Amino acid sequence: MHTDIKWVFKAFDALTTRELYRILQIRNEIFVVGQQILYCDVDDLDMEAIHLMGIIDDKLIAYCRIFGPGIIEPDACNFGRVGVIPSERGKGYGKSLVYQVQQYLRLRWPKLTTIIHAQHYLETYYADLGFQRCSGVYDIVAIPHIDMEWNHENQQYNN
Repeated sequence: MHTDIKWVFKAFDALTTRELYRILQIRNEIFVVGQQILYCDVDDLDMEAIHLMGIIDDKLIAYCRIFGPGIIEPDACNFGRVGVIPSERGKGYGKSLVYQVQQYLRLRWPKLTTIIHAQHYLETYYADLGFQRCSGVYDIVAIPHIDMEWNHENQQYNN
């Protein structure tokens, strides 16, 4: 994996004001501006999440939020708001980010599964990381999505 990136996991209450600002900034840049999605990104779920930050030279370049069972899915884990800033894409940081999430979830809840609500165009991307499609296509804020599942015990990360 990449040695130049530092991965930091933090609960909401452990985030500094500066870290929270950078998280909201990157999510705004990627989802609201970059994908032109008009929705309220800030929600109460942030307070229930573990926030994973990928940092290079004190700059947040990759991010996602992670949820244990019972927060998004009743009996499964979940993660979302996965993103890498445009200037750092194509360097493998997105796959490294998901790998970090998978390792965290495998250690924390080894017998569970993770279900994600992936944008449909990313189906092959997540399939390469061990996820399997488990739903039909549906819309979230007018963007086609699918559910994908990853079993913590049985599937490995495909490097």
